[in-house]
Amino acid sequence: MPSQSINRLWRSLLDLDRGLKQTLCLLSQEAEVPASAVALVFKLEHEDSLKVNDVATVLGITIGAASNLIDKLEEKQWVERVRSEEDRRIMYVGLTGLGMEQLLRWREHFAEHADLIFAKVPESEIAQFDDKIQRLSQYLSAYNLELEKKR
Repeated sequence: MPSQSINRLWRSLLDLDRGLKQTLCLLSQEAEVPASAVALVFKLEHEDSLKVNDVATVLGITIGAASNLIDKLEEKQWVERVRSEEDRRIMYVGLTGLGMEQLLRWREHFAEHADLIFAKVPESEIAQFDDKIQRLSQYLSAYNLELEKKR
């Protein structure tokens, strides 16, 4: 059974996750898109392209819902679908120039809010938070890799 400290840490991480998702929802409302659209645009910043079924997996939605989401983002010209040259059945989704511009606007918006949120936190404490969060992320990534290997 996990210790009380680990249970408290887990609850804190879940609360942090909910807070981040709430911020994501607020940003998405301004752009009149679902929060999953914001998440996808940010994911595509680090991927040249994703298969539609990978979009569904990453966002935890059905392939049909992913396709509908991609349709909405194509209407805004933030993403584009590209058919695979090797296998015409496979469709990839990539970020457009307009999508990158939107991402940068969201990032700037996040930065403005982050400045307000952390205005009273000393710089040294922010650096400590960053270090600890990165280490937690590494532990979680290593654990997830081990789980995937067992599958």
